[in-house]
This record gives sequence, C-alpha cells and structure tokens, in this order.
Amino acid sequence: MKTSALKPAINYFANLVVISILSITSNAANAIAFTYFDLGRPGFYSDARAINNAGQIVGNGIAKVVLWNGTTATGIGDFPGGIQSFTAGVFSGVKAINERGQVVGNGSFDLCCPVSAIVWNGPTGTFLSGYGKPNSAADINDSGEILINGSSGVLIVGDRGFVGSLALEMGAGINNSGKVAGTHNSHAFYGDFDALIDLGTLGGRTSSALALNDMQQVVGYSAISGSGDTHAFLWSSDLMVDLGTLPGFNHSLGSAINNRGEVVGWSSVDNSSPYDSSPLHTDRATLWDGTTIFDLNSFLGNDIVNDGWVLERAHAINDLGMIVGAAYNNQLGLTHGFLLAPDLSIPDAAPAEIPVPTPPTYTLLLAGLFGLLYARNRETKVNSSLIRR
Repeated sequence: MKTSALKPAINYFANLVVISILSITSNAANAIAFTYFDLGRPGFYSDARAINNAGQIVGNGIAKVVLWNGTTATGIGDFPGGIQSFTAGVFSGVKAINERGQVVGNGSFDLCCPVSAIVWNGPTGTFLSGYGKPNSAADINDSGEILINGSSGVLIVGDRGFVGSLALEMGAGINNSGKVAGTHNSHAFYGDFDALIDLGTLGGRTSSALALNDMQQVVGYSAISGSGDTHAFLWSSDLMVDLGTLPGFNHSLGSAINNRGEVVGWSSVDNSSPYDSSPLHTDRATLWDGTTIFDLNSFLGNDIVNDGWVLERAHAINDLGMIVGAAYNNQLGLTHGFLLAPDLSIPDAAPAEIPVPTPPTYTLLLAGLFGLLYARNRETKVNSSLIRR
C-alpha cells in the first residue's frame, strides 16, 4: 500500500525535474557563446591537454598563450621565448600545467627505454630520477607538488624532493590543498596521506577518478547498474552523481572540473570504454554546467563544421570557462588541439564566485524528492487517522 501511494509523488517530481531541466537547457543554450580556435599546425597531429587561468595551453605538439582583452579571446600566440613545443629526448607527452607555468608529463631518450616523469620550467625538461622506472607525472599543483605514478607506487614529489606516498594504484590529480584523486581496487578514491575515501560507484562494479578541484569535488567515470555502460560522475558532499550522456550515446567521462564546478569530458558510443586511447571518431566533447549537458559542437559556426571539424574530446577547463581538447577533421584525417574561449561580456557566461563548496543541483533535486515523499507519506498518515476517527 505504501509503495503504490508514493507513486504519484515520484511521477510528479520526475516530470517536474524533466520540465525544469529542459527549460534551463533552452535558456542556457542562448546565453553562452564561445569562440573557436584551431591550435594545430597544418599537416601535423596535435592535441591540447591542459590550460591554466593565465590562458597558457599545453599539450602534444602545443605550447600556446591565449591573447585576451578582458572579456573575449582575440587570438593565440606562442609561449614567451618562442617555445613551440616541449622537448625531452626522443619522446615526450605533456599532462598538466600549473599557475606558475610549470609543465609535467613524461618522456624518454629512446622509445626502447623506460618512460620517466618530467617537469618543464621553460622549454627544457628535467627527468625526475630516483623514483623507479617506468613512471610518469599525472598532475602538478600551484605549489609545485607533482603527482607521480611509478613502479614504486603513487608518489608526491615537491621542489625539495620526495613528499610522501599514497595507498593508490593510480593517481590522477592533485589540488592546491594536497588532496589527491585516483583509483584503487577498481574504485575511485579521494584524500591525502592521512585518509583516503572510497567514493563508490554508480551501481556498477567499477569507477575511476580522473580529476578534482579545490572545492572538494571529484570527477571521473563509473559503471552503472544493469548494463555495461559507463557514465561520467561528479562526487561532491559525500554524494556521487550520475552526470549522464549526450542523447544517443551510451558512455561518458568527466576528464576535468574547474573551481566553478563546471565539468568537461566526452560522450561516446560503440567504444568498449570511453577512455580508449584510440577513439573511433564517434566521441563528442561534452560540457556539464551543473544543470545542463552541452554538446560542445553545438557552439561551432557553420563554416567550421563545413570544413570538417568535430570536437571529440574536452581535456581541461580553467576557472574562466576556457576549454581545450582534441578536434578531428574528417576531411583531412587529422587531429588538432582546440580552444573554446567564452565571451565573458555575456553575463551568464561570466565566471561566478564560489566562496564555499555547495551541493550540486542534483543534490538539491534529490532533497526535493525526499521532501515530496515525506509530505506525501505524512498526508497519507493524516488521512488514515481521520478515517479511523
């Protein structure tokens, strides 16, 4: 009896949520504007992996700076000193950049040799030795603390050397408080040397944390119950929320989150995993702003689309809402790094201050649901009491 009595409240709330989200989507889509920049060189592969709040962009084959007039991006320039790319031996791969302009990644002097973590202070890379090989740097915070995945475990190395190790199988990100997001025993984790929290899953068996911000929020992807699909998640205030996918896609992944709580990543279909290193060119770069899912391709002009460009993967977003990632050209068969720079002269596109961590909109919706259920249950009890009288 109780279950059937609650169904109207559940159905009513579900319809209300859908209507609200559709309304928000319609309004938000008209309020946000982006300018697209192709960061690649003609005829060469590149992708953009990271961007800091100064607008410095790094990636594979990319070292650029956003030229900014205070509200809109006016162009792209090279790093000071004419840096075109970061070098370290024969092979190098860039992962992250901090606000000091320090860059981390990995490289080798020979493709046959073990890969090692590298920190770049300028164009020349310095190998981080003494931490076992192979190893690679996953992230760097503004204090210069570097998160390293190596044969000896997950380590944090600072300007003065070894800081400590963490009981994780894979580290993904480190924030300015020294908190780390990573994966252990096929579950996403968050924490530090003193305590690591198992973030759980979205109902499936596995989850992976890929990034975090300074507001105690973590993003990644998780298997969902009842299928082999994986969805992007946002963990905040001890709650893991399913961010969903673009319509028609069965996988999604959250690769980065800024301090405004905006998440970027991609939605995919037909891939065995959204984290496949070789996409089938069915991925679509995705933005979650807390209430709405956006296909970032919807912000491209017709001329860019007609030239064959598709934004496949969004790798990073800074606190101004600048998004970088990889775009594929289906006419040239090339991948180039891209930048989407928001027009901050539009009020709704301007960054909003977040003084304290706040529950995501989804948390508030759940709170509303429980409120409705409580009210419905209370009303049922009152009616039953009147009948007995």
